[in-house]
Amino acid sequence: MPKNIKAILDSTYSIRQEMTQPDVPSRIIPLIEDLINNSLDDVCGLQLRWAFVRAVDMLYSEGIAFTIGAIDFRNLSGLNSYFEHSSPGSGAHEQANKVLREITEEAITYYARKHNGEAYRIGGDEFSVIFPEMLADEAEPILESMQKKADEIVKKYNLENEPHPKHDYLPTGAGGIDYGCADTVHCLNREAILNEADYYLFISKELFLQDIVSRQPNPELWAWDEKNKHYQRKNM
Repeated sequence: MPKNIKAILDSTYSIRQEMTQPDVPSRIIPLIEDLINNSLDDVCGLQLRWAFVRAVDMLYSEGIAFTIGAIDFRNLSGLNSYFEHSSPGSGAHEQANKVLREITEEAITYYARKHNGEAYRIGGDEFSVIFPEMLADEAEPILESMQKKADEIVKKYNLENEPHPKHDYLPTGAGGIDYGCADTVHCLNREAILNEADYYLFISKELFLQDIVSRQPNPELWAWDEKNKHYQRKNM
């Protein structure tokens, strides 16, 4: 990967490179490292939304083609609920964060960087990845690999049937991921590429939920609430 792309994807790259120079006073290196660490997500160690937006805008301005993947964790709050019930009084929040870090590191970040991309934490349960010089069709199987790896971790922790309170306690599991992707061939600016990736993400989430409903003992008891974008039980 050309150095300029690495510097675009990683907002800390240039300063980390400067820190390796012999004329940098050793006494200030720990201070700079603290500043860098404090600019990252404190659970997963990823760059945040501002760095993602910066990278997208710079790639557009440099004329570098790329694909972004929009990723949502399924039922992130369910991780806390699971450990609160399975291990009460034993640090449920930190156990949930441990699983979140594992999924992030071994699924999202691993596959992003394996293919010369980068991962970012955009919000609580929202993540994004950027793949420079790659089309959406090429990124799709990589994102699918992320999803499969996340599912493996979810099953390892017996989280695959954890109920989702937003969807009236439908057993969606907790910790899996849905995704959508878009590329600069079809999207000419940041707003367009984010909207298109989010559109395909929503389709992915809806198809997953439809599949969960179809496998319930009485699928006809569940109805999609279009206004609130969730499933709820019908009043019988």
